[in-house]
Amino acid sequence: MPLPSNKFQFIAEVYTGINASGANLCFTVSNHALILASIYGELTSQYSEGYPYINSSLNSFRGDIGGGYYKKFSGAGVFELIAGAGFGNSKYNYEYYDADFPENSINYEMINAAGHFDHFFIEEDLGFSTSNASIGIGLRFSDIYGNSTYTSVDDYNPSIYPPDIHKSTYHANIDGNALFCDPCIQGSLGVKNVKIFSQFLSRF
Repeated sequence: MPLPSNKFQFIAEVYTGINASGANLCFTVSNHALILASIYGELTSQYSEGYPYINSSLNSFRGDIGGGYYKKFSGAGVFELIAGAGFGNSKYNYEYYDADFPENSINYEMINAAGHFDHFFIEEDLGFSTSNASIGIGLRFSDIYGNSTYTSVDDYNPSIYPPDIHKSTYHANIDGNALFCDPCIQGSLGVKNVKIFSQFLSRF
């Protein structure tokens, strides 16, 4: 949701958090046309020693490019209609090991999942923007096409002495597409070229 105010304007938004960071870039090539790009990355992990032993991680990346139309009204008002495409990758690993569940037994679980997706989107935004602040609401529709692999292993030994191992492995390849709707509210406050912004995004 760039909400530009005039032609030849460059807008850069950089954000970061505990586990994720990204950037949104926009340039207005005329009084009514704009181009944009965005990138987003996330890395989360959990690790615990002793029993139970847990080691998990999630690594994902997404990138978008697009363009669209914008129009100013009533001084600070901005309407924009944007369309584009993007891609992403995600990988999840989980490992669990407990040698005391129940007593004199071993319980081991492992999950590996990885996926790639491509998507197309169309977005409509409406807001107000000045040199020091902006606020807007938006609605994005995305059609996501993806393929993923999923593998899980369960290894349970109910009696260590003597060994009595029960092991099961599940593997699947999943392909499909889904339509998402993302309403959004965004605001920013600062000086002309540097602002702090906040965004609330939902998905259904």
